[in-house]
Amino acid sequence: MPAKPPPSSSQQEEEQYNSKTAEQTLEKEKVINYFNKIKQPINITTDISNPQELANASVNAAMEGDTTHFDNLIADSQKVKEELESISAPPKCYNYHQILIRANNDSIEMLQNLKTAILNKDLQSINNLNKKGEKFKEILQKLKQEEQKIKAFYKIE
Repeated sequence: MPAKPPPSSSQQEEEQYNSKTAEQTLEKEKVINYFNKIKQPINITTDISNPQELANASVNAAMEGDTTHFDNLIADSQKVKEELESISAPPKCYNYHQILIRANNDSIEMLQNLKTAILNKDLQSINNLNKKGEKFKEILQKLKQEEQKIKAFYKIE
């Protein structure tokens, strides 16, 4: 049987293109799977369907010495933290994932500080939390922008 001739340059280009396209498709699938995974509800005990009502109930109860709402929120946030830390982000999502973990850690810290401030009736600490809340909003905005950038790159809706 005669030896097979080497592929022509156009064949090589087509093979490279197909290989690159397959890699991009695989990367896109990983990114889609990543976003699906982090958007999945985690089994939490707190009903967060009405955040304003939850906040009011939590603060009012804490002012009476009952920190159950805050304790549950903190415990649920810890579960989210553990879940996020167990997820391996694709390379294109690494920065987003780090911001997401930071945002979750900041929320845990703010909840703990708010709980303590309310129990101690420490108005100065509560005012300081307002400043942290503004920074937290900036982090969430950065997170949203990063997600939009990634999804636009991969043409994901």
